[in-house]
Amino acid sequence: MKTWCLRGKCSVLVVTTVCCCVFAQAAHAQGPRLYVGASTPGMVMRYDGITAEPLPGAGQSCAVFVTDLGNTIGVTIGPDGRLYVVSSGTREVRRYDADTGTPCPAPGQSGAVYAWGCGLQYVKGLKFGPDGHLYVADSDRNSILQFKGPYADSPGQYMGVFTSGADGQLYAPGGLAFGPDGCLYVAGNGSGNVVRFEGPLAQEPGQFVDVVVSVVNAMDLAFGDQRTLYISSQNTDSVYAFDLLDSSLELLPDPDHLLDQPQGLAAGPDCCLYVGSALAHKVARYCGDHLEQFIDCNACSPEYPPSFLAFAGLSDCDGNAIPDDCECGDLNGDGEYTQADFLAFIQAYGACATDPPPNRYNIKADMDCDGCITLKDYGLWLECYRNMLP
Repeated sequence: MKTWCLRGKCSVLVVTTVCCCVFAQAAHAQGPRLYVGASTPGMVMRYDGITAEPLPGAGQSCAVFVTDLGNTIGVTIGPDGRLYVVSSGTREVRRYDADTGTPCPAPGQSGAVYAWGCGLQYVKGLKFGPDGHLYVADSDRNSILQFKGPYADSPGQYMGVFTSGADGQLYAPGGLAFGPDGCLYVAGNGSGNVVRFEGPLAQEPGQFVDVVVSVVNAMDLAFGDQRTLYISSQNTDSVYAFDLLDSSLELLPDPDHLLDQPQGLAAGPDCCLYVGSALAHKVARYCGDHLEQFIDCNACSPEYPPSFLAFAGLSDCDGNAIPDDCECGDLNGDGEYTQADFLAFIQAYGACATDPPPNRYNIKADMDCDGCITLKDYGLWLECYRNMLP
């Protein structure tokens, strides 16, 4: 599988040690697990990310992991490797241990409460940004809210509205995705627009950039590689692939009609796209040109329609929700795998993220996410580079 580098319109992403190293902590020895939100009755299901075997929480049956969440839609894995869930019914973001399901409240909070109030009335998507903070889509106010991340002082504290409105182009925001260009992409479920904003590490954070593409009832977003943005269209039973370089929009084939009100999207450990199909009660998997069933939720939880998805146990060094194993090799950003990438590695060798300017550090060469480019990184990168060659 080739990956491509995006030459976007946004400001250059500034890499920090926090961005590089914190997201790597989400990888666990247990292997990848898939978390599936269910808005009715408000719960999260858990499955093995490779075999699709149900992995229930303690005292739960079948695939049920945590319950009593109150209209759950958005789920995500934080830089601390924990599970974060939107509970719109109680106006909260809750946090749980992703292995045990144990509540992990923010300091000063009770139960599983990580953040609460401050516009969390009707929210859908939530994602952690490259700065380690939490971003939540507020559909009522057409805004993206910002809360302090788990490694900041006062975790869970409301930081304010990160961005809103986009000159009327953003209505009822749903899913979020941070792109390889460092920008924030937001699906407007009401407007149908996928809107791009400057990311939190840009010179003008939250600044409206452009409307990337329009898709009816755009619900969620996921990057499959550095060039392709996937978009679920809830009421048209469709998922589209948008090419960020040539602006082409492709409808993904669905010959077996697995997509019935598709909602959540996530890149998986096999570099395939996973789709939560609410009314079909399935999680489908799109690999190459083939869409297949991965999980039949009817077999385990027929009354729980899947909504948003999140994988845990994947290394994501740059925090862009694309597994590191799916985007390595191309170090100079030209979309090809040539000797120039080897020279780019040599240029970065020995550099660390904390070095003073001019800094030679290249985050894509930091294969073990320890903040420095070492001989160990060279061995890991070389193996990955060879696998990427056509």
